[in-house]
Amino acid sequence: MMRDFLVIDSGNTQAKFGLVRDGVIRQTLSILNSDIHDKDIIELLKINGFPLNSFIVLASVVPDISARLQAAFSRPVYVVDHSHCGGLKVDVPNPAEVGADRLINAYAMFRLKGASQLIIDFGTATTFDVLDRHGCYSGGLILPGVDLSLQTLHRATAKLPLVKIQRTDKILGKTTVEAINQGLYWGYIAMIEGLIMRLQSEQDDQFHVTATGGYADLLAQDSALITDIDTELTLKGLALLAEEEWKL
Repeated sequence: MMRDFLVIDSGNTQAKFGLVRDGVIRQTLSILNSDIHDKDIIELLKINGFPLNSFIVLASVVPDISARLQAAFSRPVYVVDHSHCGGLKVDVPNPAEVGADRLINAYAMFRLKGASQLIIDFGTATTFDVLDRHGCYSGGLILPGVDLSLQTLHRATAKLPLVKIQRTDKILGKTTVEAINQGLYWGYIAMIEGLIMRLQSEQDDQFHVTATGGYADLLAQDSALITDIDTELTLKGLALLAEEEWKL
């Protein structure tokens, strides 16, 4: 029987913890980066029933938060990067600059679905990552995420309010709030579909498209080009990697 272990996806805004048991993520917990302190993490994990003496695998894109997370535990934390990602082939000039979460997502999709994958991660940044027909990570795109776009629009203008984006049936906005909301929502849908089609044309491939990240459920519902939604993709990738590399 496989033992319990802990996987951590540390992003730009929050760290997401997953408890893996018998190869399945049984429980998750998200903590904002601003709330991450060594003792607080341990207490929160204890309260939520996470085993603190378990094997721990971490993917992080924030060095400071990565250091805090490693310091919080009294046992080694195995950190995933481009050189330790389950043998995933990476065809970019400098693999070290690719975020660990992006590589793990590509690795996860290759293990779960095979080659010809496009992963769209709706996080602090929105990222597109391509796994080509040979199962090789071949690059991607990075652009501002939804919250970052909304906050920048609000901060950089004198009168535009900060809006919480939501789905609407109509594109045309009748008020300032509607104009911002519909502009961002349907603008992102149009951008997503346009980039998917251009990437497929450029790569001469038909991708299986998976959405992940905090806004995946909201933004994927109006795009017929997105095949699947998996908001725990990075945690699943870390679990698969731990099982493959360390035989858990």
